[in-house]
Amino acid sequence: MPRAVILVGFAWPFGVAAVGGLVSATAGISDFVVGALLTLSFAGTPGVMGGVHRLWPGHWPEVVRALLTLGLSAPLVLVEVLAAAPLFVAVHVLCGGYIPA
Repeated sequence: MPRAVILVGFAWPFGVAAVGGLVSATAGISDFVVGALLTLSFAGTPGVMGGVHRLWPGHWPEVVRALLTLGLSAPLVLVEVLAAAPLFVAVHVLCGGYIPA
């Protein structure tokens, strides 16, 4: 897997959060669209999995490498998406959006 795909995979949730915050502040999107953006933020998972899979030594059995990749990629992507949420809120507020209390 090319390194560019891996980098995009790791940066994907933050890009979705930035664009989503901008669009939600300027266009006033619905809750459904915010949910769709949340779903879209997980689209970088294959790139993250490719990056994690490259970490394991080649002489290990493929089953072990695949299980370790799945076991580490899922929490890593979840943490990335949760870390991108404040970026969404910050861009939304900086672009003039309103967050009800």
